[in-house]
Amino acid sequence: MGQTRMDIITLGQQKGGSTKTTCCLNLAVEAERVGDGPVVLVDLDPQGSLSKWWNRREATTPGLVEVDLDSLSEQFATLEKAGTKLVIVDTPGTINSLVRKAIQASDLVVIPSRASIFDVETLYAFCDLVDGEQKPMVFVPSAIKPRTRIGVDAVRNMSSFGVVDPRSPTA
Repeated sequence: MGQTRMDIITLGQQKGGSTKTTCCLNLAVEAERVGDGPVVLVDLDPQGSLSKWWNRREATTPGLVEVDLDSLSEQFATLEKAGTKLVIVDTPGTINSLVRKAIQASDLVVIPSRASIFDVETLYAFCDLVDGEQKPMVFVPSAIKPRTRIGVDAVRNMSSFGVVDPRSPTA
């Protein structure tokens, strides 16, 4: 029986505090819970919040690996050969070569965003980067109160860039 292909999802947003890390860990735990694992997390954020969360847990899944960006594709190929089905990558709130490499390796870029104008304004440059790498992206409204004017406006603005997660309460 043939091995299924490994998928790589990168969570990114130029703005810090957009809930990238929280979305990463929730996606990974839920993917494991529903049988879409094994899942491996990659923490590229120098703040290391995802790694700190993982180190506090008793559970061993999802896994956590450190990667060397100079040999990223080889390391991902090794994970795939080992049976990993999903890699979820957490990135810092910036646009730099590290984030670009993560996006280049990805099958999907998930972009969480809060409702503030400061969060939404950062989407322009980040979406240009993802578009430039010709990667699909989806937006996840984060910490947005449903049926509020600012929430509805934020989701409308996000949808002008691309697909907004339809399961989101404000979509």
